[in-house]
Amino acid sequence: MDQPKCCVNKPHCAITRLAEAERNIVIGIDLLAMRRIYTSDGDFDQMIERCFGITAAHAAACMQVAKLYGDRRAITNNLTWDALVELSAPSLPAPVRRDIEQRVIAGERITVVDIKQRR
Repeated sequence: MDQPKCCVNKPHCAITRLAEAERNIVIGIDLLAMRRIYTSDGDFDQMIERCFGITAAHAAACMQVAKLYGDRRAITNNLTWDALVELSAPSLPAPVRRDIEQRVIAGERITVVDIKQRR
C-alpha cells in the first residue's frame, strides 16, 4: 500500500512502513524455517493461524518476500509492503523484477502501481 498523502514527508509514517515490512519479513523467515518441520499443509496452515494469527495467504506472501528480499535492505527499506509482495510475485517476469530492483537501488521511488503496470 502506498503512503497516504497525509504521510508524505512525515518521518513517523516511514518508520511505520519499515516496521511493517520488517515484521512481515521476520515472520516469513521464521515460517520458512518452520515449514521444514511440518509435512502436512493442513497442519502448517493451522500452526500459522494458531501461532501467528495470520492467514495462509499472508504467510505465503511473507515467505515469498523473505525468500527473495530477506537480506536485501536496499530493496526492503525503499518499498512498501504491498510493493514488496508485488515485486516478489512469481508471476512477475524475472527481467522486469531485475529492472525494478535496479531502479529501487538507484533511488527511484517505485510504487505498487508502478510494479502492477509492468506485468
